[in-house]
Amino acid sequence: MEETDNKAEDKSAEEGTSSPEATTQGSVEEALSKTGGTTPASVSMEQRTFPGEVPMTFQETWERIPRKEHRGASILTLLLQPILGALPNQVKKDLEATVGNRIVFSAAAATGLNIMLNLFGYPVLLMLVAIGLHGVDVVFSQKINGFILLGFFIGFSEGFYRIKEGILRARPVEEMVLRGSFYGGPLSVLAPWFAGRPKLLRNIPVPVEGFYGKGFVDKRERERRYGNAYTIEDLGRAYHLRLEFPRWVPEIALLANSDLPSEMPDYDYDLTLKDDHFIVKGKLTDERVRRFCGGVGSFPGEFTTVIPLEETVEGFSHRFANKLLEVLLLKGKSYGESVGAEQN
Repeated sequence: MEETDNKAEDKSAEEGTSSPEATTQGSVEEALSKTGGTTPASVSMEQRTFPGEVPMTFQETWERIPRKEHRGASILTLLLQPILGALPNQVKKDLEATVGNRIVFSAAAATGLNIMLNLFGYPVLLMLVAIGLHGVDVVFSQKINGFILLGFFIGFSEGFYRIKEGILRARPVEEMVLRGSFYGGPLSVLAPWFAGRPKLLRNIPVPVEGFYGKGFVDKRERERRYGNAYTIEDLGRAYHLRLEFPRWVPEIALLANSDLPSEMPDYDYDLTLKDDHFIVKGKLTDERVRRFCGGVGSFPGEFTTVIPLEETVEGFSHRFANKLLEVLLLKGKSYGESVGAEQN
């Protein structure tokens, strides 16, 4: 996968661009012609449809993409559910969706197993602390009881807090926030491996050189403004594109107008699939903020990101939420065949 060709327009006086036209092959659309789609609920703006986009939601498309099974990782994931339950809520849910088999990994089951593990593990850990402080003889004294009870209390209190919606409000598991344990954060770096992470073709290039600190643009935010903050993974039968849009209004604009929100308004965007390239155009349409474009360094009013594709892509599906654009670029006829088989 080659590096992108990014073009940013710095002049704020330019008006809107025309809607993109995409040239795609028809096999995916024919295969999906009888499939109904609904608009995802969790989007930050009204879901849009572009030429070449399949008539399904992003989630429906994701669930129909066959992925290679990593048997070794699956077995280990199953065995380590009591530990993986300590992961943060979103990491567990992403892992569950990626694994695609709740027998191998379930966010709810893993959280429950981890709470039970901690309920017995914390007393053992505090017993070891007691031995380190008072020697082995403490095990045979009354002092050890205080450490054991403290461990149970910590484990119970933490477990109660992690699933408090289910206990206090009787919410179903699907609506609960399955919080992680205090040691779950560091474990998050291992989650992609347990999920059998697909091949990463491109990562976000964040510069390490330059100035840092107040008054200087955050390096990652600068890449977002130019449409360069994106990753691509090869899922086998599709590419998974994740492109981050700008999140924060420049500090100098906030100083000039105290009425502006600190969070960047959502950009308008267009998506085009053409000649083995996927093109993303983003444009800031909020005139309150856009008027600072061109007068503030590294703050263009719009961007164009051209992504070359190694394999033929026949269609795509996308969603936009929380300043993040996700696109599934469907390769060849293989995806159409998989959906057609499911419809039969």
